[in-house]
Amino acid sequence: MQIKGWIILSLAFAMGWGCVKRADVRPEAVPLEKLAAKETSPTRAASMRLVLKGRNELDRGKIERAAHFITQAIELDAQNPFAYFYLGLARFQTGRFQQSSELFFRAGELFGHDVSWKAESFARQGESLEKQNKLTLARAAFLQGVRLDAFNERAVEGMERMQKRTHE
Repeated sequence: MQIKGWIILSLAFAMGWGCVKRADVRPEAVPLEKLAAKETSPTRAASMRLVLKGRNELDRGKIERAAHFITQAIELDAQNPFAYFYLGLARFQTGRFQQSSELFFRAGELFGHDVSWKAESFARQGESLEKQNKLTLARAAFLQGVRLDAFNERAVEGMERMQKRTHE
């Protein structure tokens, strides 16, 4: 409880100084379908349709089939951050943590100013690094996620785990 209080106090302090901004929209709050429909580039729109197919396959537990669609999305549009994000999820689910951490990092780079998705990407990267027992890197990824979105539960919980492991 003491660690959680410290993290919350640190975040409140950082927010007071403008270091951390509250994301306006949670990533999961905006359906991917709506984002895909907004795409004006035909290439990006086609890539997003493949990402959607892949995400649906992930939801059904068909991980390799999902990875196939999402890989096609990357081949079509190598700048589509959603493709890297969901391929990272697929790789994480199959225990390929090195690949997933690299994919989440790339997604985070490509999300640009979309702090909600960027924070989620860094939080997921932190989990991948934590699974590899790369705790210093994991801590840095979680911290980056918290700095981008102090309300990202995955990043905050990751920081709490890192604090507990530091004090063990």
